[in-house]
Amino acid sequence: MRLEYRIARNFLPKIEFHPDGCWLWRGQKNAKGYGKFSAWISPGYKGWIAHRLSYQLFIGPIPEGMTLDHECDVKACVNPLHLRPMTALENRLRGRFPLRERTHCLHGHEFTPDNTRLYRGARICRTCHREYMREYDKVAS
Repeated sequence: MRLEYRIARNFLPKIEFHPDGCWLWRGQKNAKGYGKFSAWISPGYKGWIAHRLSYQLFIGPIPEGMTLDHECDVKACVNPLHLRPMTALENRLRGRFPLRERTHCLHGHEFTPDNTRLYRGARICRTCHREYMREYDKVAS
């Protein structure tokens, strides 16, 4: 029996299909509310985040360097048609949290993809960071 079939056979019963199109995960969830799934793959158990596994089973591999965004904004949804690959920065900027509303850093520089990087979950203004490093280099030398 193919591995994908065995996994899907155990995966599908944990889904509750809703009329709005969401496939709600009814199995275990992690602390952030995303579904968790594990299966016996010799020589032991392997675990996945449920929405990532769903995308891989029904659509295909997640593109390199990309994360999956829930377009429906429901963390427990595993419908692969509600998942869109995007960069971590795009996902973070689209997310539901106060930083999303901020369009500029504290010094007035715009948060654009070219001027923004993620560091430990926070957005960093590249212009401010360059200015900080110039000042640091002056003091250090």
